[in-house]
Amino acid sequence: MKENVDVLKLRTRRGNEIVAVYVKYHRPTCTMLYSHGNAADLGQMFELFVELSNRLRLNVMGYFFFFNFIF
Repeated sequence: MKENVDVLKLRTRRGNEIVAVYVKYHRPTCTMLYSHGNAADLGQMFELFVELSNRLRLNVMGYFFFFNFIF
């Protein structure tokens, strides 16, 4: 795992756990929150998150979104 990447387990207001990937840019101007549905998993999205972080020069927080699971 790269040192600029964190894999996090987060708890929702309802007590459900979700997994998120946080890709840190060395001098970010902001952080993008990337929500995606069940068509892909975080492993499939990882390279996209790294590419977005590098090209846009920002942090990226990506997580798997279940509409009625999150809230």
